[in-house]
Amino acid sequence: MADPTRRVFLCALAAAAQEPTFTTGVTLIRVDAEVLVDGRMVEGLTAEDFEVIDEGQPQRVRNVGRDLEPLDIVLLFDISGSMEWVARKVADGAERALAALREGDRAAVMTFHTWQELVETLTDEMPHVVEAVRKKVLRSRFGGGTYLTAAAGEAVKVLAGTEGGRRRAVIAITDNRGTASRREDRVLREYWEADALLCGVLTPQDPSQFAEWKSRMIGPQMALPEQGLGGLIQQTGGSAVTTDEPGTALEDMLRRLRSRYTLYYAMPAAARPGRTRKVEVRLRGAAAARYPNAQIRARGGYVAPRAVE
Repeated sequence: MADPTRRVFLCALAAAAQEPTFTTGVTLIRVDAEVLVDGRMVEGLTAEDFEVIDEGQPQRVRNVGRDLEPLDIVLLFDISGSMEWVARKVADGAERALAALREGDRAAVMTFHTWQELVETLTDEMPHVVEAVRKKVLRSRFGGGTYLTAAAGEAVKVLAGTEGGRRRAVIAITDNRGTASRREDRVLREYWEADALLCGVLTPQDPSQFAEWKSRMIGPQMALPEQGLGGLIQQTGGSAVTTDEPGTALEDMLRRLRSRYTLYYAMPAAARPGRTRKVEVRLRGAAAARYPNAQIRARGGYVAPRAVE
């Protein structure tokens, strides 16, 4: 299981500009945040511009890093019946999109409908990832149901065991029309424990496919329960875009992941190991006054780790 904390001596990796001083033994909680105004990312913010509300109590942000951590990405392809055109568009633009990654970044590829398959393990060899998309994904047998939440839960397991000091994200390429498959709260806990984001490249519905999906019945009067990824994306702090150009959207999403802020603050003494805690990221002071309508995307909580010994 990946540790969402950073020991204080590791904070030097993200402290190039601010050089804060910490006390040995403090357990730091890490929160990724994206700050938007009118859809555009706000740059140039510092630790003094943020505060984190942890279980209702304001916490001072000790340090802010940006564009320093390597990325671990899982590309999660929906291969249900209506998604073949989407996979082809992503395959056509895969090489260009993955060029947004840098040396040290890694990516994996997974497909899903009613079950999941890891078709490329986490690797820093981007040509292998492109080949997996072009050959393994496109040669998949498209069809079946769409177990979105179960697939999101399986994908984060690829990231959960990786070493610290990396930004982790699952990017689901899907029409976001799924059948209920797993409890959302359990999957959310897995993302909070792994310190991972869930993002979505969401494609428009194919009207004929959607009508067919809606017509399927469990019983004479009971439609199949639907389950999308919107709640998980929001609570993990991820982002989503609806587009009919998924290859271009994937490229943009990878670049935006690189540009998010990474906030560090001391875990409150009241935090109990293994318990979930709710958090909210806010702007403060001059930044709050300057950007009163800012939209902040950050995870809604974390699972308290064991204290640093």
